[in-house]
Amino acid sequence: MYLNFLQAFHRCARADGYDLMINGLDREQALVPDQPPPSQWPVDGIITLDSGSAAQAFRRLPANGHPPIVVIGLEEVTNGDCVSWDATAGAKAGVEHLIATGARRIWFVTPEWVFERFPREQRRRGYTEALLEAGLKPFIVAAPGENSGAARTALAAALDQRPAPDAIFAFSDTLAIGCARALVDRKLNIPNDVQVLGYGDSPEGADFVIPLSSLAVPLEEIARQAWAWLVERMDKNTPETRTLNLPMRVVLRQSTRPANG
Repeated sequence: MYLNFLQAFHRCARADGYDLMINGLDREQALVPDQPPPSQWPVDGIITLDSGSAAQAFRRLPANGHPPIVVIGLEEVTNGDCVSWDATAGAKAGVEHLIATGARRIWFVTPEWVFERFPREQRRRGYTEALLEAGLKPFIVAAPGENSGAARTALAAALDQRPAPDAIFAFSDTLAIGCARALVDRKLNIPNDVQVLGYGDSPEGADFVIPLSSLAVPLEEIARQAWAWLVERMDKNTPETRTLNLPMRVVLRQSTRPANG
């Protein structure tokens, strides 16, 4: 998904005569005094992707008040806007579809670090809300990494301890692919025995041997709006912070069944 966002922003920037420069951050890193800015600094504007906390840390430095920022996410910053997608409602809608197919035991597979550090993470929240409102019990499988192998290992361990669920909702398509492989290892049929729902609507998920149902991020719309707001801030003073939270779409493929009725 990150690469697709970068490609979308690159198209927007080139169309308006701007160059797009990329600076990567790890989870603990931010633009703070003991970490120099990128070599291409200064810049006209900043788009942060999955790094709102870095933008907030950057803004706290007096010298960093000028470049306008658009956060792709829900964090707000001064002289900036935020554009995001409603992952909570999207996850809830996806899980509600699984419930409508007759699934009652639905597991959520998420990276271990997200499970431990972010109990109110949006996908987990939407999943939990959908189950509790249906009178069902959540069960979370924490994978020791974000690749498909980690999900395959974690789900296999869970299946050693309890009967297979009716359906699985995964934090990402990558984890969903790993879950699907673990189910096939057990000779469980997808979707007749266990349904699998991913997140991100990636090409890898769509092209998987059992094409994955998934939750699609409105990526192009997010990129267009974020870029339009950034250009506006670069061209003129825009004091108010604007926010936009766009809906996701449930994309149904062969890894899930149609709703009953």
